[in-house]
Amino acid sequence: MSYATDLEEMLNDLPAFYSIGSTQYIGAVNESSKGQDAGEGGFLDDFDLTLVGKKSDHSTLPAIGSKITYDSQAYRIEKITTTGDGAEVRFDLMSADR
Repeated sequence: MSYATDLEEMLNDLPAFYSIGSTQYIGAVNESSKGQDAGEGGFLDDFDLTLVGKKSDHSTLPAIGSKITYDSQAYRIEKITTTGDGAEVRFDLMSADR
């Protein structure tokens, strides 16, 4: 069994739908944190998230700073990591409010 097959099974078992622009993708949430961050004018909601998806679903990867929407929350892409075999893409995201 290959990693690509394992990834496919994981995404089917634990689907997390996310959007970049008007295109919807299926991924999985690897890590999520929620809290509040002190900012000018008071406390702002703070959400951080790591999404894992299939690299083959993305004809081109989005730019750092682009927006991803997951669970009705907008996130900004802070980092993109791909695996050596090209099966996985990992998006490290920060709340778009920050």
